[in-house]
Amino acid sequence: VITLEVTDGTDIVFITLPTVTVNETPVITVVSNPKICTIEGTVDLNQFVSPQGGEFGYDGITYEDGFFNPEQEGYDPGDEAYVSYSYQQNGCGASDGLYIKIFESPTINIATTPTSCGAATGTAVANISGGAPTLSQSWSNGITGTSNISNLASGQYMYYHVDTNHCSTTAAFSITPTGV
Repeated sequence: VITLEVTDGTDIVFITLPTVTVNETPVITVVSNPKICTIEGTVDLNQFVSPQGGEFGYDGITYEDGFFNPEQEGYDPGDEAYVSYSYQQNGCGASDGLYIKIFESPTINIATTPTSCGAATGTAVANISGGAPTLSQSWSNGITGTSNISNLASGQYMYYHVDTNHCSTTAAFSITPTGV
């Protein structure tokens, strides 16, 4: 509360003024160079902004929940989508925008050969298509840096692949026994 004293030299008059609250404008932080590594499926755009809970818009469409499906919106791998973001807090608002690069995720097909007579003779070869060149690859048995492995016992395995766009893909596969 602010009290103001006003005088004309003879009488003093006190006037009480209401408290005024000045709200700060919210600050929005957006991820620099965000990317989406697939054009299939829906992506939550909230991962690219802080604070979350605002409103996204692109191509004249507003999405309050922040979910974006590039394929449904007509985007292809290599395209860049501009997305605006606005956030309101305590009656004050801020907005920003970001360009999201859309990359094609690689697809993986694992070719296997079974074990023989209970021995660890199974093999697996990862055939990668689409996406960018391989940056890293590894297998659930700890082998890294190669797209094929051998001397596998029968069982369940995983292959992990990251391309140079940092799009990651995994594939599960089984090595089956024969001649047991």
